[in-house]
Amino acid sequence: MEYATTRQAVNEWVEYVGYQNPETEYLLSDYDTWEVNPHYRGPKGPHPEDEPAWGRSWMDRWQSHQTGAEPVPCCPLEFPF
Repeated sequence: MEYATTRQAVNEWVEYVGYQNPETEYLLSDYDTWEVNPHYRGPKGPHPEDEPAWGRSWMDRWQSHQTGAEPVPCCPLEFPF
């Protein structure tokens, strides 16, 4: 099938993959975009890229290190995207 736009192709993919995975609220497309699963029927959760889902941001940890509140973790800074 041929699509006029990339958005149509992603929408078709979301319908197909979402139907196969109704327990997943968000689907990560091949275009690195999070899509809402139309077949998900569970409680609404945070978006995968929302800060609370990842805990404290690396910037918060760095700023608290600058003030002496806590040591910087030994691991490299992590970025959620």
